[in-house]
Amino acid sequence: MKFNLMINDRQKMVLVIAYFFPPERNSGSIQSFNILKRLPQFNWKPIILTIKQKYLSSISEEGELLLKSLPKESLLIRTNFIQPQQILMRIKKFFYPKAKSNKDINQNYKIDKKGKKGYFQKIKDFITDSLLAIPDKQIWWLPYAVLAGIDMNRRHKIDLIYAIGKPWTSFLIGYCLKKCIKKPLIINLMDPWMSYGSWEYKRTWMIEKIEEWIEKFIVKKVDFIVANTMELKEDFIKRLRIKNEKIEVITCGYEKTDFDNVDIEGKREDKFIITHTGTFYKKRLPINFLIALKELLEEKLIASDEILINFVGRISPKYQQVYDLMNEPHLKPIIKMYDWVPHKEAIEYFYQSDVLLLIQPQTTLQIPAKLYEYAASGKPMIIIGEKNGAVANLIKKEGWGDIIEDNDFKCIKKVISEYYKQFKNKTLPTRINRKNIEKYEFNYLAKDLTQVFNKIYQDKDRDRDRDRDNG
Repeated sequence: MKFNLMINDRQKMVLVIAYFFPPERNSGSIQSFNILKRLPQFNWKPIILTIKQKYLSSISEEGELLLKSLPKESLLIRTNFIQPQQILMRIKKFFYPKAKSNKDINQNYKIDKKGKKGYFQKIKDFITDSLLAIPDKQIWWLPYAVLAGIDMNRRHKIDLIYAIGKPWTSFLIGYCLKKCIKKPLIINLMDPWMSYGSWEYKRTWMIEKIEEWIEKFIVKKVDFIVANTMELKEDFIKRLRIKNEKIEVITCGYEKTDFDNVDIEGKREDKFIITHTGTFYKKRLPINFLIALKELLEEKLIASDEILINFVGRISPKYQQVYDLMNEPHLKPIIKMYDWVPHKEAIEYFYQSDVLLLIQPQTTLQIPAKLYEYAASGKPMIIIGEKNGAVANLIKKEGWGDIIEDNDFKCIKKVISEYYKQFKNKTLPTRINRKNIEKYEFNYLAKDLTQVFNKIYQDKDRDRDRDRDNG
C-alpha cells in the first residue's frame, strides 16, 4: 500500500453499502464482514447499509454467530427490497384467477417437455431477467437504500461512502448518495464487471450496451476504486482509461483466528487425502481432474484403497457430467461428498488432508478467497487454472507453488502421482511455511482500506478549504 496518512483524532463515519452481509453465508459477505468489523480500530466507524434478513438467499448459524461479533461501535441498518418476481406472480394470478397452483395454469405459461416456453413465461423471463435487472436483479433495492442513506447522513454526518460490489447496484446507490449528501464515493470491485460478464442470464445486445455505459459512467464519477487483484486493476486501466492513481489493489484474505483451536488430527483415515472446499459452478468444475485421477487408478499407479478425495461443498445437479464421472467404478469408492459445513469445520478438513485442491480455469482476473486460506494452512496444494491469470501470478510472486492448466492431463496426473509417492514414502510435508502470508490477514487489509479512506477524506478536505479560500 502506497498510502501512509494520518488524520485528526475525531472518529470518522463511513457509510458502507453492502447487499451481501451476514448472516448471509456466501464468501463475499464473510470477506467484507471481517474487514468492516476492524474499521473502528483505525478510527473509522462503519454504518453498514444492507437488506433485511427475510430477503437473504441463505442464512447460516455460523453467519448469525459472526453477526454477534460486530463491534458495538458499528451500526447496522437493514432495509426493504422490492421483488419484481412477486409482482409478476400477482399479475399472473390476475389473468388466471381460478388457478390453484402453477400446474393449473394453461400452456401459455408452462414450459413443455421439449423445453420450449409459453409466451407468458417468455415475457416474464425477459422482464425479470433483463429489463428489470439492469445492471442486476438487486436494482430494486436502490430506492430504499438511497432513502436510508440520506437519513443516516442526517443523523450521523457521514464523511465517506463505500460501496461493495457485486451487486453492481451498490455502486448506483453510492452514486445517488454522493450526489444527494455531497460526500466522496469509493467503490470496491469484489469481482470483474463487464470484462467478465456480470449477469446470470443471456442479455440482448441493447441491454449489454446499456450496462457497458453504466460501468463507464460509474468508474468515471467515483472518487476512488478498489480492486481485489492487480489483473483486475490493469483491466480497468486499459479498458476504461482510468488513471493509475485512482485505483488501488486490496486483495481478499483470511482470518488468522479461524486457525486457532481447530482439530488438526481429527478422525482422519490412513489414506492419501486430497480435499477441495467450496462450490463447483460454471467453468470451475473438477472434470479434467477426475479424468486424470481415473486414468491413474486404471493404470494402477495409485491404489484405490490408499486414496480419498473430499469434495466439501455443493455441486449443482445440472452438472451431470461431473456426477457421471464421480459414479465411474474406479472413482465412486474413493470420493466423499459433503454438503455445506461451518467454516471452522472446513478448516479442520484442511488439516486432516495431505493436499488441497483448487480449480480456477478460464478466469484470469479473479483469485478465490480460499486460496489465501489454503496458503495460510501450510498444506501442499494442487492448483489448476490459467498460466497467465491472477492466480498463477500470485503464487509465482509469493513462491507458493506452480499452476497446472486445466487441459494438461499429463501434468495433472504427474503432480497427483508425485504427491502420492511422497505420501507413501512419508516425505510429504505436513506444513509449509509460506512467505508473506501474513500480509493477506484481515488486520493488514483493513489497515490498507482505511489508508485509502484517509487519503480520499484528506483530498476532499483540501478541496473544500481551497474552494472556501477562493470564494
